[in-house]
Amino acid sequence: MFQQQIYAQFLKQHAKGKYTVDFQDTELSNALLGKANINYDNIANYTKADIAKQLGVDAVISGTIKRSKPMSGAGAVVMGLLGGFWGSTNRVDVTLNIHDGKNSDLLWKYDHEASGSIGSSSEGLAKSLMQGISKDFPYKKDKDKP
Repeated sequence: MFQQQIYAQFLKQHAKGKYTVDFQDTELSNALLGKANINYDNIANYTKADIAKQLGVDAVISGTIKRSKPMSGAGAVVMGLLGGFWGSTNRVDVTLNIHDGKNSDLLWKYDHEASGSIGSSSEGLAKSLMQGISKDFPYKKDKDKP
């Protein structure tokens, strides 16, 4: 779900003309990897260059997403009602990397932590992630150039 939400956020920024690169649809990427028998269980056996070749792309965005739930939804409600403190019920630590498709060199890395409360969604967390990425993404169009 996060993969699709992050892709959607990249597309929104791309549609606004903010990036100098195009993004491959995640469904196409997953289908191409599936045809090559590259999956979650064996992807560590492939270099980023191997994956880029299978996908027909210049670079690969990859990363890790660790989601934890420090407080249950019920616990957050109780804390909110008793003490006025609305605690975090979701925490997501995300690392995104861009690797060169020719030699697997790491070109860019971004780490982000987001916390959400009751009712937070993967879409909301992806938007929070993209706010930070949009400031640091290496393929932004220069505002001074057309």
